[in-house]
Amino acid sequence: MPYITKETGGSAGVVTLLASALRTAGTVDGATVMSGELAHATAIVFELNISAQTGTTIDVAVEASLDGTNWFIIAKFSQTGAATGIKYAKAYHNTTFATEVAPVAAPAVSGAFTVNNFAWDKYWRASYVLVGTNYTFSVLARPFYCA
Repeated sequence: MPYITKETGGSAGVVTLLASALRTAGTVDGATVMSGELAHATAIVFELNISAQTGTTIDVAVEASLDGTNWFIIAKFSQTGAATGIKYAKAYHNTTFATEVAPVAAPAVSGAFTVNNFAWDKYWRASYVLVGTNYTFSVLARPFYCA
């Protein structure tokens, strides 16, 4: 089944859930992003890009909400330790299949990857728990649609 993106003639582009920035230790729910592009996607590839770190560990999750108040985890990256690089996670609408794609330069991986297959909603955010000093990272979402 072919998928389309903005680059291949679809209407979707990359949605920034967290822009690249230096973040300090703590538990944070990122700013809410409204996105019809994500709400109607068949599949979404999430990207966690860690460009610098002096922290111990970071856990990052992508959450969605119908009302902007009640949040559900759509995808959670496996815990990252003292490393930089890019991790990808794929989530499919209305399925139980999920996978994390770890390229050679990916951060160290430990823990589990999970997906909660609620219907895509219009409110989105990335949340994280950072232990240690700081990490510089971003979280992006790239929606795909069945052609």
